[in-house]
Amino acid sequence: MIFDGHCHIWENWPYQPPPPDVASRARAEQLLYEMDANGVECAIVICARLGDNAGNVDYAFEAAQRHRGRLIVFPDLECKWAADYSTPCARDRLADALGRWQFAGFTTYLDEAEDGSWLTSDEGLAFFALAAERKLIASLSVIPHQAPAVTALAVGPTRMIWGSDYPVSRRHMTYRQTIRLLERHGPFQTDDLPLVMGGNLQRLLAAAMPPFGP
Repeated sequence: MIFDGHCHIWENWPYQPPPPDVASRARAEQLLYEMDANGVECAIVICARLGDNAGNVDYAFEAAQRHRGRLIVFPDLECKWAADYSTPCARDRLADALGRWQFAGFTTYLDEAEDGSWLTSDEGLAFFALAAERKLIASLSVIPHQAPAVTALAVGPTRMIWGSDYPVSRRHMTYRQTIRLLERHGPFQTDDLPLVMGGNLQRLLAAAMPPFGP
């Protein structure tokens, strides 16, 4: 089973310049077309309320409802574009989100100017303590100088997950190429590749939202 661990869907394309098919490029149906064409059975939708997409989380959950077993939604929480970013009560906001939506994981995008220390601050530790208590999967968007804050949590083939970053990756390669790059040029041995391509994520989801199955 191939499992895409990081992709996006949006009602409105959030980047410039816009693609020729701007009205449909980022919609759920386009992603599902690419998944079907390339043998990808299930995908994690990483929400990102960028541009004119303030309702991205609700749109993603609605799409997941329409396409049961194909899309699993990770809402964006404590992300750099949120009005309440870096303000107190992050744990309370996570609790509120858990009361509003049912999810097995979430994504957090740190601001590029930060060093990542929020992750281990009192606010961050309280936030991640609740996430751990609820067995949530954390998808963190970091850049190189922030990596030391999280690198100890994600090493080796049993702790890594492939993700296409569709449709953003389409600016540079096809969906199929995001798979082939890992298969042909990745550092993983034959026995490790199935774990990175889906096995690890299935195991994490089974712990976070049992019973799990597409």
